[in-house]
Amino acid sequence: MRSRIGENGHLGLNEPGENLQPACHISQLDARTQQHEMLKTAGRPVTRGITLA
Repeated sequence: MRSRIGENGHLGLNEPGENLQPACHISQLDARTQQHEMLKTAGRPVTRGITLA
């Protein structure tokens, strides 16, 4: 999983190897990604991520 705010304001949560769609990309998160420390405080399962460019 990659999660970041890029230098140009790009916000992203996407799985490696995906072909991103322009402007807005929604991806199904891998089971390992769903267990990531960053998502444990969400209060509910996080199954999808979004990348905005």
